Amino acid sequence: MILDIEIVDWKTRPITNKPEMYFSDATQQPPSVDHLLETHHQFYGRPWALGKCLFDTALECGIKPQFNVLDFGCGAGRLAIWLVGYLEYGRYFGVEAHYNSIDALLRYELPLYGLSHKKARVLHDSEINLDVFGASFDFVIDAYSSVHLDSARAAVYRERLPTVVKKGGMVLISPVPERCDNAFFPEFEVVRRFSSSCELILNSGKDKITEWSLFRKLS
Repeated sequence: MILDIEIVDWKTRPITNKPEMYFSDATQQPPSVDHLLETHHQFYGRPWALGKCLFDTALECGIKPQFNVLDFGCGAGRLAIWLVGYLEYGRYFGVEAHYNSIDALLRYELPLYGLSHKKARVLHDSEINLDVFGASFDFVIDAYSSVHLDSARAAVYRERLPTVVKKGGMVLISPVPERCDNAFFPEFEVVRRFSSSCELILNSGKDKITEWSLFRKLS
């Protein structure tokens, strides 16, 4: 599929209610001026370099190259650029509600790192339609994403996410859910709760500590 939607003001970030899949190896449009200026690096509040720290945390939690990995709320790819390079071909799956973020990821970030050929799949969706991938996942990373869902979508998230995670699969979430126990995901156990810090952003003036919950699916 070729991305053919013009870039609009980043502040508007259009959201969709209709899921649509994009593939990194089918993207043919060159990056826009906004992409080249890396405007998207400034859009998320915390430094872009945090993506490397998130990736290191995933490694510590046992992510493997052969895993199917779901990046929930992948944004413009500050974590994806590390995951796609690490994972085997076709193992990266991202979900993002904002089209402009996906556009930056597929037209700029992945080509910049020579990763377009690895068939990263990104779903443009705001309604938690995770079954559209037709895949089940060994590892899910939810870094600062589900916390922004409204109560209705949060309930759908807790209902649907377990249906696409393999038995024994892991879900890594930050920030720690207010109700971090087996009732949050009844099909899962809480493996650990922990904090991580990012030395890359020690002098940024931004929050340096990330609180995590790691869940494992039991059945």
